[in-house]
Parts: sequence; C-alpha cells; structure tokens
Amino acid sequence: MFQSPENIDIILEHITSLMTSKYDQLLLEQLGVGYAQYKILVQFEESHINRQNIIAKNLGQTEASITRQIKILSRKGLITRGVDPNSKKTRIVTLTFLGRRIQQAARDIVNKQNHDLLIDLDDKDKTRLLSDLNKLHDQLCLKNSHS
Repeated sequence: MFQSPENIDIILEHITSLMTSKYDQLLLEQLGVGYAQYKILVQFEESHINRQNIIAKNLGQTEASITRQIKILSRKGLITRGVDPNSKKTRIVTLTFLGRRIQQAARDIVNKQNHDLLIDLDDKDKTRLLSDLNKLHDQLCLKNSHS
C-alpha cells in the first residue's frame, strides 16, 4: 500500500491506530481496563512502586496527561497514590495486589494479540522487524532526548 519512504509517518500512524484500537477493545472487554491504563500498568514490571513523573517520561507524555489514567486506576483499586516523603512535589504510585494480577492478565492478552498479528511472518522476518523498529525507536529517542 505505502511503498515510498515519504509515507512512513502515515503507515506507522495507521498501524499504531489499528493496534491501539484492537488492544483497547480486548482489554476493556476482558479486564475492564483500557490500553492507556495498560501502558501505565506495565511500567511496574520491575517494581510495585514508581514515580508519576518517571511513568510520564517512559511513556513520552507529560505528567498531567497521565493523571487522568492514574486516577481511574486508583478508583479501580489497581494502584495507590501518595506523596514522596523526600519531595512533596513528587507523586509516588504503588501497584496493588489486584493491580499486579490485572497487569499480568493484560500482558497475556496483548502478547496473544501480538502473536496473532505476526503469525504469518517467519522467525527471521519477526526478528528483522523487531530489530528495525528498535533502531528506529532508538534513533528517534536520541534525537528527541527521550529514552
């Protein structure tokens, strides 16, 4: 469909839109959380405590832009929010036991969808695609001073 490098922005945005819609639908139907909330939950994979400003940075968003999702997750009992005792301006977010269970179930749903999405690619093509996407990601992050 898009053969020209000049259209890379269009095809990447279209892929992102289609995938986000599908993930959102599946996660809402099966777990009652949206994809935007899922992206926050996966920020806790290494720890059950995180700073709101770090989550925002990791997602490439402003802290204000994720506040709404954090409030929703808090109301659902998936995270708790508090103030960092060392810095009153810093918000600490903690994943609850229920949040950990939902996070793991959501990860399984997304992984299955990713597997289904790539089912027609052989392992060599999957590896190449992931490698190329990681290179593109790293290049963009470097140019935009973002990790």
